[in-house]
Formats: sequence, structure tokens, C-alpha cells
Amino acid sequence: MVDFLCGHVVTISHEFVIVNVGGFGFKVFVSMNTYNNLSENSDVTLYTYLHISKDSLSMYGFFSTQERDIFLKLISVSSVGPKTAMIILTTFTTSKLIDVIKSNDVDSLKNIKGVSKKTAQRIILELFNNIQLNEIQDSRGQTYDDAVDALVKLGFTRKTAQIKVEKVLRDNEISTVEDIVKMALL
Repeated sequence: MVDFLCGHVVTISHEFVIVNVGGFGFKVFVSMNTYNNLSENSDVTLYTYLHISKDSLSMYGFFSTQERDIFLKLISVSSVGPKTAMIILTTFTTSKLIDVIKSNDVDSLKNIKGVSKKTAQRIILELFNNIQLNEIQDSRGQTYDDAVDALVKLGFTRKTAQIKVEKVLRDNEISTVEDIVKMALL
């Protein structure tokens, strides 16, 4: 299996990116969360899952290992394939999906294209009982989201705010939104 790809983003769309790795162009399907963290003509590391079926090979890529982990949990549920799992992860962030599962919110899941009421119930039942939901938290969590939102309200674009917050979190051990915003503004 290909665990991750490090390369240069050549093409980007809402459904996939083309990553140049050593002269080979890999078409990698991505969720909206991953898409929002990418930009064309930049270097990237994507954590991947290679899906092999009888008539095709498809690669799915994720910005974080946490998102890939929940993707793998989703495709372990009967009648949830990689495409449906990607639609779910495009609809919800990993932390929101965990909240939906914890609160037994069948309606939110069944409103997703390709997810019936029975499948939604199965996802909740199997994931709620078979994984430690607290272990699969989005690595950035609510603090990250709040800090990005605060910077957006101060006039930064969402992409710039995300980059600034990620840099602060990577370079410092800060846990409050206020401190993250202060450091991002320096």
C-alpha cells in the first residue's frame, strides 16, 4: 500500500488533485477538508489509501492521518464504499462527524447522497461501538477552528488564516484561542 505521497500539486479540483511525485502524476481523490488545505503549485504531503477493485485502482488522499483513519473506519461499514465515505467527509469535518455519531443523528447522515436511513443507522451503530471516538479527533480541533474564524473576522482570507494558525501551532505550544490569534498577528 502507498501510505503517503510527498510531491508538488500540479492540478487541483474539488474532487481530486494531481500530485507530481518524481515525474509521475498521481490522481488523488480528496475530501473538501483536504481540498481547503491545498493550493496549486505548492508542495504537499497526503496520507493515502489505495483502493483496488476488479476494474480500477483509485487513490484517496487526506491532509491528516486522523481524517484517513475515520475514512478507513467508514469504509469498514457494510455498504459504505470509498466514494460514499468521501462524500461523508466532504459534508462533515472529522470532529463534526464524530459529534453526529455520538449524538445518534441519523437524519444528518441520511441527508447525504448515497446514504440511506438503514446505512446511516449502521454507520452510527458500528462506529459508535467499535472505535474510541475520542481517539479520532481532528488534530486541529475546535481551538484551531475558533482561531481561524477569529482571524477571518479580523479581515484575513480563510486560507491565509489557516496558514497563520497552522504555523503558530506548529512552532509553539499554545492552547488558547486568544494566544494563537495574538501570535498569528505578530
